[in-house]
Amino acid sequence: NNSDDQDIETVEDIRTGLIGFYNEFKHNNDNKSLTTSFIIKDNTGERDFIGANSFFTLDDFKNCDHLIDGEFDEFGTFNGTLRIYNKIIEDYSYRPNRPNIQKASYGKFNLKLGYVSGSGETSLNDNVYDYFNKKLTSFGGLYIYRDDLRVLPYGRPQSDFLQFEERRSRRAGTYFFSYRRMFGYIELKRENNRSLIDKAGREGFINNKAFRDFKIDLIGFFLNLAKEYFGTDAKNDVKQKQLEELKEARASEVEEKKLEKEERNRFKDYLKSVPKELEDLNTRYFKLSNELKNKLKDTNVIYQDIQQLLRQIDRLKADFESLEPKRPKRFSMDSRDRERFEIVTDAYTLSRLEFDSINKLRKEALDKIAEEQLLKEYENKFHNYSSLLNDITAKSKQDLKRAFENIDIEFEKTEVAFKNNLSKIYQDYIPFPP
Repeated sequence: NNSDDQDIETVEDIRTGLIGFYNEFKHNNDNKSLTTSFIIKDNTGERDFIGANSFFTLDDFKNCDHLIDGEFDEFGTFNGTLRIYNKIIEDYSYRPNRPNIQKASYGKFNLKLGYVSGSGETSLNDNVYDYFNKKLTSFGGLYIYRDDLRVLPYGRPQSDFLQFEERRSRRAGTYFFSYRRMFGYIELKRENNRSLIDKAGREGFINNKAFRDFKIDLIGFFLNLAKEYFGTDAKNDVKQKQLEELKEARASEVEEKKLEKEERNRFKDYLKSVPKELEDLNTRYFKLSNELKNKLKDTNVIYQDIQQLLRQIDRLKADFESLEPKRPKRFSMDSRDRERFEIVTDAYTLSRLEFDSINKLRKEALDKIAEEQLLKEYENKFHNYSSLLNDITAKSKQDLKRAFENIDIEFEKTEVAFKNNLSKIYQDYIPFPP
């Protein structure tokens, strides 16, 4: 109910008021010069109501997305360093809109502010992002310390005195900064900032000229940062370029996670199915091996049968080699998968020994096939030579027949010519009787 909600809110206000009482932003948990705690004792034991070790530390500034670190001098000019993702901008300077000779009414002070972008723009991995989100939810904001002691209420969720969220609600892309996404502090000193006066008996500073100028210059500073570097239409593209690279890297990471998930599923399916597949391959291997042995002993073997068996064995061996255990590349195996992987590896190694043992038998079969092929080659050559000889003989016979026929014709011609000549001579020299 409402009263319970109010009680919870009151308790949370007390807790956030106590935590960070001393400027813990300047230290890590292991080297604090002062530790604050609020111990509650009851029948369950003791617990620290503040939970100081859950507050921000000095190292958090190293790990956030963006960092602003520097000093506002007596003229209200900021000089310091910006870190935008991984890009460091040294000697960054901002001067408020007032004459140089006019000193700021509030005095010089230091500012150190870390910023964690939303999930769509952060450069942090999921674990670090969750780490910061928990702290930002409980303790996010811009704190003010005077001589390392906290000035309340600044830093509380409802104490957005520079109106970051009001501007973001109008144009988040232009104004960029969110009070809920920042952590850090303004460091005042009594001798430098006397005009910033605490309210008597109440929280906060008196709304005098110094405090009004203090707020105006800080608001102008953050508006200028958004305009120059952080806003969507910033003049400098340092943030935008890195953001595009981050989005590309994140897309690649998403794709890599998808591939990793697919590989995990394939690997688990492999570990589950391969023992049965190896058993099936071994059974088929022994059957083919025995068939080959029997064929080689058979004197009337048909060599095409041996060739067919060898082709089946080669296909079987290729199937076997496709099951070779390979460690996953995209992820590390857990203890259960490692144990199953070792079992599969041992089974595969034993099966390989069996498959390798057929090499001698396979060589014998190949030798027999080679002999058969050599015999066939000789037979083919013999048949070719015989056929060629038959062709030559037949052709020679035809040539001889034609030659003898030509001789007979020529002989007959010669005989007729001789007889004619002889008859003529006879008639010329031997007169006919009267």
